[in-house]
Amino acid sequence: MQKYDGKNLEIQFLRLIAIILVALTHFPALNTLNDPEFGLRLHRYITPWIGVDVFLVISGYLMGRILIEKTHDVSGKAEIVSHTMAFWKARFLRLFPASTFWITVMLIAGVVSGNRELWAAPHQLFQKWATSILAVRNIENAVHESHLGWYWSLSLENQFYIIFPIVWFLLPRKWFWPVVALLTLYASTIGIGGVHWFWFRFTGLFWGLLVYKLMADEQTRQIMKAYVPSWSWYVSLPVIGGLVMLSGAANAAFQPQYLNFSASIASIVTAGILVFASLNAGFIRIPNFLKGVVYWGGELSYSFYLCHFTIWLIIQDIVRRLGLEMPSIILISIGVPVSVLFSFLSYIYIERPFYRTKGIKT
Repeated sequence: MQKYDGKNLEIQFLRLIAIILVALTHFPALNTLNDPEFGLRLHRYITPWIGVDVFLVISGYLMGRILIEKTHDVSGKAEIVSHTMAFWKARFLRLFPASTFWITVMLIAGVVSGNRELWAAPHQLFQKWATSILAVRNIENAVHESHLGWYWSLSLENQFYIIFPIVWFLLPRKWFWPVVALLTLYASTIGIGGVHWFWFRFTGLFWGLLVYKLMADEQTRQIMKAYVPSWSWYVSLPVIGGLVMLSGAANAAFQPQYLNFSASIASIVTAGILVFASLNAGFIRIPNFLKGVVYWGGELSYSFYLCHFTIWLIIQDIVRRLGLEMPSIILISIGVPVSVLFSFLSYIYIERPFYRTKGIKT
């Protein structure tokens, strides 16, 4: 593999921050009877589930580069169908093999365990498995919410990937970006999905598309480059990482009736950072000794997202069956490295064989 595979390490850093937040969200899965509040105390100060929104902004931006940038002048039904099918095939191969493997591991582990308190009843596990495969997990979560719902965001992304090329090719070009802007405003304030807006947070994807639109103009890129600050890594990393994490603090400050807007702040902040990070001009300055960590943190983020919760529940299951008593911090110390190991194996043997970057190095 070529060193860092030509990836934009600034965007990889944002992915790393996002997956850390996702992991913090799920830390309560490794709490113990002696410390049932483990992982929950953090939620009083920040909202770590905004990690998903960070991922969605990046995804929306990349979809602009992968589809819109390459098909802006495409016309004719045959070309449109060809590009749409190619896009769907690429997304399917990128996401489906690894996600199917790990959701099947969840199903088998839960059925074999039989611990309904820790997992769920077999029919509920099958329901989670089937709706994940069919990419409607977010809809199912709105009806049957449970602790096994982490695939909801993957279903939401897949729904976006299905609709996105259809809208892009069928909507007149002069209307496409005004429609995206209106959807962004609507999703950021009122929200899509009514009382179940949490499971339909397309907001980040829309903001990512707007970042692409802004940065697709070369003159704008040159202007933005002039505003990239000259700062050291020990300033830029904590400032950027802190901004992303603190963008989730708004949920603790706002009253419930403003919760959807406060959740959208994370998407807005991430979009602002991504404007400069997309330039790959040192806005997020990565020192040489951290480049490998940032690269692999970003590369393994998808596999980690898929496998970590299942692995943590398996560890909990084993600990309970053996009657072991240990602090939650010890379970975390075991669970995180084991999840990273399986993420690496999943990336190399399942994800990577289907994943071929062609032209887009982000």
